[in-house]
Amino acid sequence: MTYSPLEKRTLAKGFGVMMGEMIFGLNGPWLFHGFGLNIPEAAAVGWLVGAAVGYECVDAWLRMRRRRRDRSSVPDRLGAVQHHGA
Repeated sequence: MTYSPLEKRTLAKGFGVMMGEMIFGLNGPWLFHGFGLNIPEAAAVGWLVGAAVGYECVDAWLRMRRRRRDRSSVPDRLGAVQHHGA
């Protein structure tokens, strides 16, 4: 099955959300207990923060990758320059 670029980006962002939820959600009680939260509240805050961090990390990675790919290389630019000789 072939995925379109939009589907690939959506799957990658979903994977980032899932990984962020797993990492921050499991470590939420340890990370957020200093704010006076009990274990379920700290896990919920960790889950929300992890989802946001995971999404943003993958989104930033995809943007950098797309920007790098959209840039033209130096030989392409030099080939596009027309020289007018006499």
